[in-house]
Amino acid sequence: MPHKASRFHFISFLAPQHWPTWFGLAVLRIAILLPFKWQLILGQKIGQLLYRLMEQRRHIASTNVRLCFPELSDNEQDVIVRKTFENNGIALFEMAMAWWGSKRRLKNMSKVTGLEHIHEILAEGRGVILLSAHFSTLEISGAMIALHQPFQVIYKRAKNPLFEAMVKKARERNFINAIDTYDVRRIASTIKEGLVTWYAMDQDFGAARSVFVPFMGVNTCTLTTPSRYARMTHAAVVPYFPVRDDNGQYQINILPALENFPSESLEKDAAQINALIEKHVRQTPEQYFWLHRRFKTRPDGEASLY
Repeated sequence: MPHKASRFHFISFLAPQHWPTWFGLAVLRIAILLPFKWQLILGQKIGQLLYRLMEQRRHIASTNVRLCFPELSDNEQDVIVRKTFENNGIALFEMAMAWWGSKRRLKNMSKVTGLEHIHEILAEGRGVILLSAHFSTLEISGAMIALHQPFQVIYKRAKNPLFEAMVKKARERNFINAIDTYDVRRIASTIKEGLVTWYAMDQDFGAARSVFVPFMGVNTCTLTTPSRYARMTHAAVVPYFPVRDDNGQYQINILPALENFPSESLEKDAAQINALIEKHVRQTPEQYFWLHRRFKTRPDGEASLY
């Protein structure tokens, strides 16, 4: 059953330390009144500014791209990094559109294919793990799918308490539930109940519940959570991947459920998912979230890549 929406206590966030966050949220709330092409341009400009200002994140993104695309020249790698920052600037406005934009506007901007793959599994009486990856279009594409198929999301809590409260409230408006990634018991029980459950496992959470398998040619610490949940709940894992084109239109492709999943091997399952994500990353590398230290955890005895 859907979880009761959390209450947003406005008075808890009136202290001066929250004012910059309030200002940023207010700017984004107003910005969605603009034509979306203007928002795309503003997002690109913000991303270009962040590229200059965020030296550490620029280093992380450059390292990731260098490791994953060694066949490219230094200039070609830098183009991906710059466009990555631009897409993360755009993601701010996409987030605002997902949280506060009209459903009609979102539907007109998107095309969702493959919904039958979800419906087929639900008709069998099984739960669905809707698997994706951390593309910059993550927030808005989720809201777009939810217009056609209700689902719940698993997410990692934000460190900023005001932003976390806004994230949770907004996601509970768009989705059935918004569950903390560490609430394993509740996640498993709701999947067993037959709820479609969104999850992305392509970030480095440390060696616990992870295995080392290839991703983009790099031995990568990879979560085994999809396999574990699929085994616990008998749910099917249905991947999807979003792409935003230059005109601000979104193509969201829902793929058939993974076959023979979970297998007898956590390593085999993780490698299968990584290969699938890699295929789509290579199609639109600038829309992938390279700003995260994807290769932070290394096997014993191996030096840091950052």
